[in-house]
Amino acid sequence: MKTMLKRGLPLILCASALCSSAFGIDKPAIHNGSWWKNKSGAYRDGFVSGYKSGALHSTGHTAMMNKLATADIVAGLDALYKDFRNRNITVEDALPYIADQLSGVPDDKLNAELLHLRQTAVATEEEQ
Repeated sequence: MKTMLKRGLPLILCASALCSSAFGIDKPAIHNGSWWKNKSGAYRDGFVSGYKSGALHSTGHTAMMNKLATADIVAGLDALYKDFRNRNITVEDALPYIADQLSGVPDDKLNAELLHLRQTAVATEEEQ
């Protein structure tokens, strides 16, 4: 009996782990407006702060994002995602747009950029 437990228990544990991982895997979250609106204010601040820190270490990324206040970026994302047409735009794609907006890029360029983001988001959603 002890030998059976010694051999069988690891097998049972391994099988249960494989089954739970096979059935428990969800698709990774898409970081878009629907995801963003469900996060707390503290989470949003932390996310943007982390993004800014990562931008400091990213090769070829402009330092513009780090000159902007985290609260302004969070407010910009909140405003962007209030429009239902923008909910499929990923946060990663929206952040450079918000940085452009806060940096005073002219409205005609911002409008073109936003239209492109919406079209890209729709195309990405249809591919999934």
